Amino acid sequence: MRKRGGPVGTTLAVSIALALTACVPSPHTVTPTPEATATPVFASDAQALAAAKAAYEGYLAASNLVAHSGAKDTSPMRRWESARQYSKDSKSFEELIIRREHTSGNSTFSRFTLQRVETNSDGTVTVGIYVCLNIEKARVLDQHDRDVTPHRPELLPLQLTFISGVMPPTSLLLDRSQVWPGNNSC
Repeated sequence: MRKRGGPVGTTLAVSIALALTACVPSPHTVTPTPEATATPVFASDAQALAAAKAAYEGYLAASNLVAHSGAKDTSPMRRWESARQYSKDSKSFEELIIRREHTSGNSTFSRFTLQRVETNSDGTVTVGIYVCLNIEKARVLDQHDRDVTPHRPELLPLQLTFISGVMPPTSLLLDRSQVWPGNNSC
């Protein structure tokens, strides 16, 4: 009787064994667990819009307060904006200090429109908004309280970006404010 062996016989035997074991259920069956789905930070777009609106109202109130004082203390701004926006605003307020100016009257807004809501991989949220900023009643005054307001449009179309912190993610900070380059829809 001739004995079969060698690489071809071994390969064939291993292949058959693997094929047979593939048909037999494993005694330790692993059942995949369903992936946990992240709960949205905001239950609706309306809730995200309301949070952004509240944050912008707080931001404008703080900004008006700081500008009225001649930018002597910019700390009220920190509660309402990211480090990036605070740095940008601080530079603008430094100009008031250098020129010894302050403001009177308040900036207000209208047409607060949701652009987008994005949930980021770290659980934070980015909210984009279109807004019309009304600066008609905000006047720039010199150190003698003379009106030195430059000629400017009364309504500015802005694109705002808010970001959330991780805790609580529903608390939004203004991260970017820029003039909307499209048609002036204000």
